[in-house]
Parts: sequence; structure tokens; C-alpha cells
Amino acid sequence: MNVKKALLSLVRHNAGQFKSEKQANFLLSFFDNGQYVCTSSLHFGEYKGRTSRNTASVTWIFYADEKGITKVCKDTHSKGTVVHWENTPEYISMVENKNALSDLRKALQAKSTARRADLYKRDAILDRLNQDNLNLVLSKPVHEFSLDELNEINQRFLRITNLKNKISDCVGKTWSV
Repeated sequence: MNVKKALLSLVRHNAGQFKSEKQANFLLSFFDNGQYVCTSSLHFGEYKGRTSRNTASVTWIFYADEKGITKVCKDTHSKGTVVHWENTPEYISMVENKNALSDLRKALQAKSTARRADLYKRDAILDRLNQDNLNLVLSKPVHEFSLDELNEINQRFLRITNLKNKISDCVGKTWSV
């Protein structure tokens, strides 16, 4: 198992916090006094064999407590020791804010989905009302309707059309009479 890779993954994906007690016990078994040091060599260039011209040594130093990784340092010959990552209160605050924004985004998406479903239900009800009005008009010849009945039917069609247009504006689809 590549311990360095597992520790860097833990830092990247879980803010350095151990996911379980079992994971904590296993990874902490590699630490000595809260510190894990590993060295790796990078080889580059088109030289024959491995020489000082095409080999760079990188030392990773991981610091941990019982909750997780607290600090990661990277030591190279050219740059010296540099703090690669540190679990500071500012970092924890940033991660919590990111999680809160993600939760808020999910809640807004759920609310939007519920609203859209409600609008589609209303749209279906208006379709049914429109069909009922149409069936009423087709039930007898036009000359048998009184002028008041025709005005009332016309007003119903107009109200239904206005409601459907309002729903269409909310949902983002078009509807025509």
C-alpha cells in the first residue's frame, strides 16, 4: 500500500480527517511521534542512467493527531521545506462554508423541482378544464346558446389561457390556444 498516496488523498477529499476509527488506527501505525516521513525520487530527462542531473529527491513530512492529518510539508533540494497543506481554523471554516453552500444548493434544487412538479400538475388541471369547456361548446349547436352563456364560456377560455401562460412563464415552456 502506498501510504503517501493514501494520506494525500485523505487531505484532498476529507480535509485531512480520518473517516473511521479503523482507518485512523491503521494509518497512525505508520507514524512515529505524530510524524510520518517518506522520500521519493523523481527522474526526468533523456540522460543515460540515473545521475544527479536527472534525479530530484522529494521528502514528504506528514503530521497527525488522533483526528487526522494536521500538516503536510514538502522538502526539496532546490526550494527547501515548504508547507504544502495545513489544517488551520481558516481552512476548516472554508470547508464548512463550502459544505453549507453545497447543502443550500441541494435544498434550492429540491424546492425548484417540487415547484416545477406543482406547476405541471396545475397545467394538467387547466388542460382538463379547457377540454371540459370545449366539450360544453361542442355539446350543442352555437345558435342554441344564449349570448350570456357564450360570454361566460369565452371568459372561461380567457381565464384558462391567462393561467396557462403564467404557468408557462414559470416553467419556461410556451403554450398557445
